[in-house]
Amino acid sequence: MGVHKIYLKNVEMSWKRYFTAVKTFQDVPSFTAATEVYNTCRMHEAYASWHKEKGTLIRERNKHGNDCLHVFRIQDFNKAYEGRSFNKDLSKGSRQMIQKYRMNNPTKFFSLGNSNRYNSSLELRDFVEFCHFGPERRMLDYQLDFNMRKLILCILNTKNSDVDIFHCLLLLIYENMGHFMFNTSLESLSALGNKEAFNMILALLETSDIMYRSVYNVLRTGDYDLLKKNQDFLYSIIRRYVIQTTNSPKQSLTKLLQNLDMSTEQIITSFIDFFQESIEPVSLTLTWALYHLARYPEIQEEFRRKIRKTVSFPIHKSCFLKGGDKDLLYFHNGEIVDYFNKILVETFRLNYPTIGLKKVLSTSQNIGGYLIPANTLVTTQNQLVGRMAEYFPDPLKFDPERDINYHTLILMPFGFGQTCAASWLAKRQMLAALVRMISSFEISYHYNEIGSINKLYNHPEQIIYLTLKETQI
Repeated sequence: MGVHKIYLKNVEMSWKRYFTAVKTFQDVPSFTAATEVYNTCRMHEAYASWHKEKGTLIRERNKHGNDCLHVFRIQDFNKAYEGRSFNKDLSKGSRQMIQKYRMNNPTKFFSLGNSNRYNSSLELRDFVEFCHFGPERRMLDYQLDFNMRKLILCILNTKNSDVDIFHCLLLLIYENMGHFMFNTSLESLSALGNKEAFNMILALLETSDIMYRSVYNVLRTGDYDLLKKNQDFLYSIIRRYVIQTTNSPKQSLTKLLQNLDMSTEQIITSFIDFFQESIEPVSLTLTWALYHLARYPEIQEEFRRKIRKTVSFPIHKSCFLKGGDKDLLYFHNGEIVDYFNKILVETFRLNYPTIGLKKVLSTSQNIGGYLIPANTLVTTQNQLVGRMAEYFPDPLKFDPERDINYHTLILMPFGFGQTCAASWLAKRQMLAALVRMISSFEISYHYNEIGSINKLYNHPEQIIYLTLKETQI
């Protein structure tokens, strides 16, 4: 009997130690809401100063009472994302303006937006993933490569050695998405663009800026009217392409979705969301990757050497657009794809697409010794952690050979759990772009180092001009 008493006493003491060790959310070191003190384009600097002063967990006090937890430690990333701890029924704050606009235009749209609660269509996700594995992928590979060759010819014909690379890549990804959705050219690469393509891209970028401002409650006078103007324009152009595609004899993603009994409104809604959430972040990731390769010519040359071993592209402009199956071998070459993935991972580490991931806890969680209640907004500080010396030796050096697991919780650019349905498409576009650019040009950068500013997707703080010198492979 005495043994049982001792055992129960030990259990009781262990539970007491556990509960006394866990503090409450209100005990977490705190700061006033960052937007009340800092420029929203420099939020990462505010968070960095908080981390330096207060530690690895920060409670951001919000005047509206919705305090947010900021997480700066990998171990706490793991805890925060453990199991199904995040409520997938809450929509993204950045989409609240879009939802308001769509609620005011109920006859145009199938849903309020591409968020977890108001998903435009599960069928779209399933079908996009089907295209990854189906016979359509080979034709898509050819088109992605062809569009990249068209962009290179446009760059060569401009005869400018210094190129605003982000501008060029926006036009490229826009053209790629047109082929993927409608199986038609959007003519964005005709002499580096046309008026409609420019206006579509401008509407997408302005919408992103308004969505970002809505997150931090710093909307400007006239923002909703500007968003309405841009969304009306996006709707009119995408609706026109959907109707044209319906009447075309060519097969396309539009027609295949119609065969799944998706309505025109469903398809238009899904495609607007697809454009909004793909063109800008893919273009930015490619911009950063090329910027780093330009600053590290030895890495660029190593990638070029691996490409040379597999593919010999034509060097004469007259036959540059006459690619064949052999020109697509790089899509399936293990050595090229492996090195590309390393370049991509290192790019994400140094230039994470956003500040981090924002999720809402569906259950209470013990994070870093604090009991965080359900319905708390948690932000993992991926942008800052990727540059921390405690996790990455010589953290500011671009080193694709760095030992990083792509799926580590630091690097989740395509989300966590139900990830981006078209992440494979994004990576395929980036593979085609990097292989063709490195094959065609010696790329260099001759200006000051460029940092990031925070928007819906992190942007360079100034235009990145790359010097492109034609090479021969």
